[in-house]
Amino acid sequence: MDSRYFSPKVKPVVAGLARRMLGLSIVFMGVTGAVAHAAAPSVVSPGVVPPAIQSPVLVDRWGVEHVWSSDLSNFPDGGVRAFAVVFLDVNCPIVTRLSPELNGLEERYRGQGVQFLGIYSNEGLTRMEMASHKQKLNLTFPVFLDVGGLLARRLTARVTPEVFLLDAGLHTKYRGMINDAGWKKVPGAKPTNYLADAIDALLAGKKLPAETRAQGCELQLAQLVRKPPEKLLSYHADVAPIVHKRCVSCHYVGGIGPFELDDFAAVRAEIGTIRREVDYQRMPPWHAADGRGLPIANVQALTEVERRTVLDWIAQGYARRDAGETDWLVEGAPPAVPPELPKIPAPGEFTIGGGKPDFVARMPKPFVVPAATLVPYQYFWIPNDSTEDRYIQEIEALPGNRRVVHHMQVFLVDKKMRPADISGALTGALMMIKLNGYGGSSSWRIGSYTPGDQYAARKFAFDEGVHFPAGYDLVFEIHYTPIDENAVDRSSVGIVWRKTADKPKKLFYDQLFLRPRNVRIEPHQPHVTTELFPYFKQNVVLLDVRPHMHLRGGDAQLSVVYPDGREQVLVVVPAFDFNWQRRYLFQEPVRLPAGSTLRMIGHWDNTRLNPNNPDPSSVVLFGEESMDEMSNIGVTFRIDDEAEVNAVRKVGAPVAR
Repeated sequence: MDSRYFSPKVKPVVAGLARRMLGLSIVFMGVTGAVAHAAAPSVVSPGVVPPAIQSPVLVDRWGVEHVWSSDLSNFPDGGVRAFAVVFLDVNCPIVTRLSPELNGLEERYRGQGVQFLGIYSNEGLTRMEMASHKQKLNLTFPVFLDVGGLLARRLTARVTPEVFLLDAGLHTKYRGMINDAGWKKVPGAKPTNYLADAIDALLAGKKLPAETRAQGCELQLAQLVRKPPEKLLSYHADVAPIVHKRCVSCHYVGGIGPFELDDFAAVRAEIGTIRREVDYQRMPPWHAADGRGLPIANVQALTEVERRTVLDWIAQGYARRDAGETDWLVEGAPPAVPPELPKIPAPGEFTIGGGKPDFVARMPKPFVVPAATLVPYQYFWIPNDSTEDRYIQEIEALPGNRRVVHHMQVFLVDKKMRPADISGALTGALMMIKLNGYGGSSSWRIGSYTPGDQYAARKFAFDEGVHFPAGYDLVFEIHYTPIDENAVDRSSVGIVWRKTADKPKKLFYDQLFLRPRNVRIEPHQPHVTTELFPYFKQNVVLLDVRPHMHLRGGDAQLSVVYPDGREQVLVVVPAFDFNWQRRYLFQEPVRLPAGSTLRMIGHWDNTRLNPNNPDPSSVVLFGEESMDEMSNIGVTFRIDDEAEVNAVRKVGAPVAR
């Protein structure tokens, strides 16, 4: 883990988040359609603007909009000599078959100024499906969703995979097949490498090969003018239940959301923003791929039916508005019994222990979150001088001000590590090193809060619990999101103790597995692999997992390899976002026999296309700060067998290597 402290000299990560929320476009590049032979290629520098043209909008895997126009500043080394634009699809077997060839070509020509781009244009494809496909095929180059299929129409693309090679003047120099290996069925047949030959000729200033007719899966582009749904949708009948279920837990008066969404008037006022965020799957925030891995219990994303309902209602309203109707966004008749809003505790109100926990620990004093100012992660140390070992039956992390507490974690830390001055907030990498158990059993996590998630309040069965040993203090780690005015927070944690003196049969543990520290990420590298393989020495029951990287995090896949060699995917995060440190809770606990190995394969993206990247020109090494890098796996697990429990050291001992 890291301190996530932001130096004043580093571009704040919230700038990337704000850019996504506001939908600001990053200008991409322009293109003309003429096919011609060229002399030796030149290099295009940032800021060179060709004649104005209508520009399709592309959406990257993080949901950031880009405009296909003129500015090449998003690419490494200040310029590109050529672009290989490849049209792809998630269901085309030829794309799958040729993906290793594309990766090989991208790696071969990356250092020669050739930028590969993957474009997904088919109707109905979502951003997360595209991102998941990139991760699954391990594509090493950036990919984009072609909104409305406008880029495919512009280039007259027909099939997937079809490639367009553009020179630095943005003229099409070759179009057609990558090679013919996807169609040759004779074992050992030598393929004709059309794209490689075209790139070599372009870079050498030689005559370009003739275009070929690409073979593959026909593109299915959306209609340019879509008919609104025939059924008249209304807010109260169709949309309000979705908004109340998925949105209001953050978007209410006093909540972390920047505006309220608790009635029709509030929703109507933000309808343009809602349309964009829902269409690009940026809100509600969720980062695991659907249909890959085990079923997740704490999913916050809209289902596809919910997503389409909201978008169809808005599209229907826009069509009515264009027809001149005054009440174009249909509200409908309110139900006789209003839908129940999510139950959100009032400030200082616990839901465990009937509202009265046995033990409450609060921050030593209120903390002022300054308006519109980036705030480093804060740590608040609460001493505990109890001499009695206890077991936790219920625990709840309670934010004092939900408008500014983005997320909160609660740790137990050996009081021998207590700083001399704990009267206020603490910051810096040293605090993060002290947490998360880097030193063995000196600290570990016992609770957390994330807006809209169910982890804030946890209730264990009678035979379950968490050990709270004597001689351990509490530490809060809090990530604040500033608002437009100063805000005050004093968060707390409540605990209900186990009422019997005996130890529960099933003990819960929270552990962090850290990748070795030989991290080195070169500037402008789009796809740097990180791998982690901890294994369990005891039989355990796995309850949740959390992949973690820093600002260059691109994607991650967690799986388990059983002792017999079987591998099972647990969760896939195809567009990792440092701003959301999520745990993924399995619907059914996963029983792992001794000798099982957790496997995390992730990729760092040190390019300008990564919206969180503070500086793509830097060499990135291992470190605790956010601008450094690491990869690790946080897990919560349970040990059921009494003999296995006794095999674990008294407090927080690692059970894996």
